Amino acid sequence: MKKCIVVLGMHRSGTSAVSGTLSKFGLAFGNAMMQASEDNPKGYYENERIVECNERILELLESSWMDERLFPEHYLKEVWEEPHIIQEARAIMEEEFGKEDRIVIKDPRLCITFPFWEKLLRENGYGITIVLPYRDPYEVALSLQKRDGFSLEKSLLLWMKYMLLALYHASNHPRVFINYATLLHDTEAAVTAIAQKLDLACDQKCVEDIREFLDVGLKHSDSDITSQMELPRFFKELIVWIRELSLGEAEFNQERFETYFQEYHLYNKLFLHAAKLEVQPSEREMEPVQKQSIFSFFWKTK
Repeated sequence: MKKCIVVLGMHRSGTSAVSGTLSKFGLAFGNAMMQASEDNPKGYYENERIVECNERILELLESSWMDERLFPEHYLKEVWEEPHIIQEARAIMEEEFGKEDRIVIKDPRLCITFPFWEKLLRENGYGITIVLPYRDPYEVALSLQKRDGFSLEKSLLLWMKYMLLALYHASNHPRVFINYATLLHDTEAAVTAIAQKLDLACDQKCVEDIREFLDVGLKHSDSDITSQMELPRFFKELIVWIRELSLGEAEFNQERFETYFQEYHLYNKLFLHAAKLEVQPSEREMEPVQKQSIFSFFWKTK
């Protein structure tokens, strides 16, 4: 059977570093690769056609990548009623990956749109393995604050949404957790483990190529959120659990996951009700937040 590795993770959480690592194993990403930028000088390892299709799907849902809302069940049903999106996605699969047996697709938006691509991948005969990078959410929030001007609270809400959706989608597929810090600081051990779990050939040259690709200097912060912020109990427990999963120190438990997801759903409603009281500028107009958000009623920086 053909195999597809789907990288699911929040923006700024190490998905590009993980995907770049996977590229060194000779896996196919398609031809329409997004160019590197100042924000990501090592490259995104995202297929531009998949990203553009995902953006159209989110537009159809009247949403965007920075929307904190959870969608109702079967939220992608209306997408399957749009023939032009189906045709576009099928063309992408045929033209970018038609002759490839081992492929990788990566775009943080896949945390939201995965069920759409899951169906297409199955149509094309691909078995799916989910790769889930973990980076401390405080580091993710600081990175988003610097790049997009988001408040820490907004970024943490987004991190929760993306990670919980990624775990939800991964529950029906083989999954591999990767700790971003370990990949950077103990590269050989991390790469060896990745190769074993994904059944990829790996020699010393491959390890050295990956070590050369990875740049510890591009990791602009090194933090532990549990020592930086006071958090709701379930959020702190969720972070510790996902961190342990990424380090191989815990096992995935469906019942535990569903409990966290239900608690997040309740908090999500409270946060978004509070957000209605704040002026939310557009993505382009967003400026770095200088004052405390109303979200600070729920958590605060230490």
